[in-house]
Amino acid sequence: MKNSIIVNVSELRSMLQDIRRSGCEFVSLTIDESEKIGDTVLPSSISFSACKAYSPDEWIDFEEVEAVPNEAELYEKSLTAIHMSSNLF
Repeated sequence: MKNSIIVNVSELRSMLQDIRRSGCEFVSLTIDESEKIGDTVLPSSISFSACKAYSPDEWIDFEEVEAVPNEAELYEKSLTAIHMSSNLF
């Protein structure tokens, strides 16, 4: 099972804003692995389900955010890249 995914920041931010505007306070993130259906390959993606604090028995499913097309290349480069703490910014 895949434990990481590289997505576009603006797409992720837009989705989180949609979830926030819906009034939800909790979100479940699921990484869906790429899948081949016939000749078509569906990219990896993140699925979002969210709920409101006062209504944890009702969850809303939101659209997925797909991995960037060059995810494999970026992932390989991240293995040898310098990593910094976001606290430095």
